[in-house]
Amino acid sequence: MKSFMKNGNAFFIMILTFVFLLLLAKIPEGYPVHIFGIDYKIKKLDMLQDVIADSVMNTETPAAEAPTSSLLNGHAEFAGSILRIFEDFTAKADMLAAGSVVRETPAAPAPKIENAGHLKKFFDAVKASGSKKIRIAHFGDSAIEGDNISADVRKTLQSKYGGNGVGVVGVNLADVAFRMTTNVKFSTDWKTTSIITSNPEKLTGINGYVYQAAANSWVSYEASGRYNVKSFSVARILYSSDKNFSIKYEFDGKGEKSVELKASKSPAEYVLDPKAKVKSVKITVVNPSKTYFYGVALEEGNGLYLDNYPLRGNNGTNLRDLDVNTLKSFDKLLGYKLIVLNFGLNIAGADQKDYGWYESAMNKVVEQFKQAFPDASILIVSVQDKSKKKGTAWVTEDGIPKLVAAQKNISAKNGVAFFNLFEAMGGMNSMSKWVDQELAEKDYTHMKLAGSKKIADLITDAIFEASR
Repeated sequence: MKSFMKNGNAFFIMILTFVFLLLLAKIPEGYPVHIFGIDYKIKKLDMLQDVIADSVMNTETPAAEAPTSSLLNGHAEFAGSILRIFEDFTAKADMLAAGSVVRETPAAPAPKIENAGHLKKFFDAVKASGSKKIRIAHFGDSAIEGDNISADVRKTLQSKYGGNGVGVVGVNLADVAFRMTTNVKFSTDWKTTSIITSNPEKLTGINGYVYQAAANSWVSYEASGRYNVKSFSVARILYSSDKNFSIKYEFDGKGEKSVELKASKSPAEYVLDPKAKVKSVKITVVNPSKTYFYGVALEEGNGLYLDNYPLRGNNGTNLRDLDVNTLKSFDKLLGYKLIVLNFGLNIAGADQKDYGWYESAMNKVVEQFKQAFPDASILIVSVQDKSKKKGTAWVTEDGIPKLVAAQKNISAKNGVAFFNLFEAMGGMNSMSKWVDQELAEKDYTHMKLAGSKKIADLITDAIFEASR
């Protein structure tokens, strides 16, 4: 042992010092000790002050230090470094376990909605959400298919403004296999036309789709239970028909009833009222003529409703093909207070150099919507980041910043609100980080559910901030 100590084994000394200081740290501050004829009072050890931000640690002005024994001087600095590492690790672990966030640097301020004053009509409307139904139409591309993003925005806004139910849902849905909030089933004999398919009769509905019924065509809707969509107490059928026609309907698979709906050349509604909360409804069209369905609104009480209207593979410009008079009819039925336009993934690419034509087309879309929905605010949400592979790295598509600038120009020209989602995500090359964090798919374009929720949170946080 003497030989061992004589050789000055550094590791052994480090361990002794480490243990000694750990024990010292456990002694209450101010506790008197007597060492080598000198009286000391134990000073509080604060090994974290150099490695954890002041916002997390409670710092105090240190008292005057007591004399230090020469026995400790030789290894104090080294032992202190080891203790800082140990204490930092354990303190952060404790804070994480308690749900606290440890930040080395302050977080960047959250992006805000630009031209937020143009949301006044919506903010004025939600003040009456306790006594009325306040409605949002969320138009977008494949980023919002399956009720992605929309479902989380709806859930958050309903928690603040009330309302329960998924809102308007179409019939022959392209995203039926992965729609999260409503289980939709339908017969295969519905004839579907839309503004993004062949449409010789120029038929248009609020979501860009029209569903023509054959004899005994049926559709059923069931609340999935996810995103707080557990029930509804009203099913509003949105339709038009050149002649009267009959339907059969049943709630929760029982008590089938029949009713005749009146002819209407313009969009009309028929309200099915189960007189209680229900989970599902099935509707069968018995004897249609030229009978068109536009969707069914599933609702429960006053409050806020957000209707999810995805147009797969579209850049938003096809919305010009929605008939203004038809949209006005829907506005009388639904009374939208906010229109959200959330497009861009299908136009941003390396080959797209000039977005002047896009600005011109979307200017017409916004003008048309302002004419059709005079009591609604309009919010343009920019394209999110989208990446391409360059060498071994994934970088932002060349066209993304140009497209964001174009969408911002559209907002400014038309006097509507704008939210820069690209910037909110983190800006240039942010998509690769979202993929690394398992928020986005490895196509570096689409979001996973966790990413959709984060985007929804960015949007709703910006809306709440703008409402203050």
